[in-house]
Amino acid sequence: MPRYYMLKQPTGSVKWDYFLLYIAAKLKKFYIGTYYIPRYQVLAPVFRITPGTPVDLRALDPVPEDVLRESYRMLCVECGWCCVRDSGAFVLENELKDLRDYLDRPLDFTWVETLVGPLKVYHLDLDPGGKCIFYEGRCRLPPEKKPIICLIHYCSLFAERQGRKYVKIAAKRVGEKKVVPIYREVSEEEFRKIVDDYLRWRRGERKR
Repeated sequence: MPRYYMLKQPTGSVKWDYFLLYIAAKLKKFYIGTYYIPRYQVLAPVFRITPGTPVDLRALDPVPEDVLRESYRMLCVECGWCCVRDSGAFVLENELKDLRDYLDRPLDFTWVETLVGPLKVYHLDLDPGGKCIFYEGRCRLPPEKKPIICLIHYCSLFAERQGRKYVKIAAKRVGEKKVVPIYREVSEEEFRKIVDDYLRWRRGERKR
């Protein structure tokens, strides 16, 4: 039976954070979503990993299925905001092969040191304003080809849980550093309206 694992939390350390991305990229086909997990008060990418697949427990923690059921899976409404302005988009060396058929220019890269040694990080934010080279009104890449950073990064505004839709209405500070989202359930009709209003607002922002 498949087991669920969540990626451990980034710390701001380049060596650690890029190690997490490297491991996540190797497990890309098992990625099922980025979740806010109330039980642990974390936002984390989650993988449904089949038996026999190596699991690096330096980077991953198991998540019980019942804990996942009570968690919120983030929903991307494809506003493009994280792709357009100072996107910082990049692809790791171990996933570059997935993009060969979509590249129309050479990419610059930077070496970063990780827990598994040096890793090349190729820059995709090469269009004006730091826009990702694959964004043309929407991403040109199919989901299975997207860099892992694009798959796991979410703004946490929209979510679903057990087939129901939710929107973030506030955030609550827990302790000195942690801030956790507060969600409200909405109907499908209300959800579509909120998303439409949000997308119109984003389009208006881009024209300024």
